[in-house]
Amino acid sequence: MKVIEVEGVEAGYGREKVLRDFSWTVERPAFWAVLGPNGSGKTTLLRVLMGALKPWKGRVRIQGKELSSYGRRELARTIAVLLQGEFFPVDFTVEEYLLLGRYPYLRLFSGIDSRDREVLERVCELTDTCDLRKKGLFSLSSGEFQRVRVARALLQEPSILALDEPTVHLDVDHVFSLMGLLRNLAQSGLTVIAVLHDLNIALDYADMGLLLERGRARVSGNIREVLSPENVSEVFRVRAHLRNGHLKLEPAQGRP
Repeated sequence: MKVIEVEGVEAGYGREKVLRDFSWTVERPAFWAVLGPNGSGKTTLLRVLMGALKPWKGRVRIQGKELSSYGRRELARTIAVLLQGEFFPVDFTVEEYLLLGRYPYLRLFSGIDSRDREVLERVCELTDTCDLRKKGLFSLSSGEFQRVRVARALLQEPSILALDEPTVHLDVDHVFSLMGLLRNLAQSGLTVIAVLHDLNIALDYADMGLLLERGRARVSGNIREVLSPENVSEVFRVRAHLRNGHLKLEPAQGRP
């Protein structure tokens, strides 16, 4: 059974079409980097996968089941999506915030039980957030908060974790720490899908890549094949060279 199947999807906002005849398949769990110029449809794809944006056309199946047939809680137990711009007007403690991730499992008028606590302990150990649990969200650094967001998503116990530019505004050491965590999660059997702008970070950590261009899937597959100098040069309109396993980018000839 395929993890994700997207066939001929068109989607957008108002009259603006963003995804155009978009197709993509995730055959098995892996770490996927979603890449492409600004406006190519990366975030829109995540919104479609999380059920927040209904496609105008085409089909989406997650784990063999039509996306449209998922209930809200069932979908939250299957895929967790972290978009940018999350804001809280209340200074929750980290533990209070993390336990929000258990909502897909809570029954009416029921509270947090021993099973929820077990999952909390396991996820905190996995994400190295145990020491943060009594802190307020407002006191966290950007790197700490991003790890806590990932932990909350994992409390949903999803089989798919999708993140929109998870490394934005992070210091370099926090980038390495977070990407290492995501790689470990993928190696443990979780499907990880991360929208990334840093092509070399994608090369270092991801197994697979999806390169978008003007709302279409230009190419998908092994990350090093997807981010070949030829593909990068054509899609990003730069000159790309591979040196010591990393891309070196220069302005295209004739451009400042």
